[in-house]
Amino acid sequence: MQNRNLELSTANNDLLNVLENVNIPVVIVNNDVRIRRFTPAAQKLLNLLSSDVGRYLGDIRPTWISTI
Repeated sequence: MQNRNLELSTANNDLLNVLENVNIPVVIVNNDVRIRRFTPAAQKLLNLLSSDVGRYLGDIRPTWISTI
């Protein structure tokens, strides 16, 4: 079990590193379409806050849509 936990921790750290360093907007959602994680580029584009994790994606209203 320790080996499995170590592998899971390593995979999680790798995913976090990729998400923090990619320059494209990515929003990861669960099966209920609730936000699980997002990249800094998605945070900037969609005006997301850390408190938006767990919110339904359809509730997010990016500021750039209201200017169209």
